[in-house]
Amino acid sequence: MKDFLEDARRASFYLGLYEEYMKYTLKLIKIYKEVADDLTGYHRSLGVQYHQLAVNYLMLPIGLPLAVRFTEAQKYLEKAVKILPITHGDDHPLMKDVRTHLDHCALYKKQQNT
Repeated sequence: MKDFLEDARRASFYLGLYEEYMKYTLKLIKIYKEVADDLTGYHRSLGVQYHQLAVNYLMLPIGLPLAVRFTEAQKYLEKAVKILPITHGDDHPLMKDVRTHLDHCALYKKQQNT
C-alpha cells in the first residue's frame, strides 16, 4: 500500500495535481504513524513527511488563503520539530530548514497582527 501511495503521490505532483499530492502525503503520514521504530517510537520518515507537507503548504499553488496555508504549515512544522531531533538528530540540516520555516510562519503571523 505504501509503495502505491508513493507512486500516486509522485504522479500527482508531476501532473500538477497539488491538492491530490497533499492528500497522498497525509495518507502516507497515517501509515508512518502506525509503523513506529522500536528504538525511537517514530518511523524514520514521519518527521520528514511532516516537513514536506508543511513546505508544500507554503510553496505549492494550492487553492487556500495565505493565512490558512501558513497556519497549516506551522502545525506540521511543529510536529516535525518534535520528531526529527529523535529520528535524525538535532544538528541534521533538515532541522535548520524546519526552524527557518517556523520563523517565517511566526513572522507572517506577527505581520498579520499589526
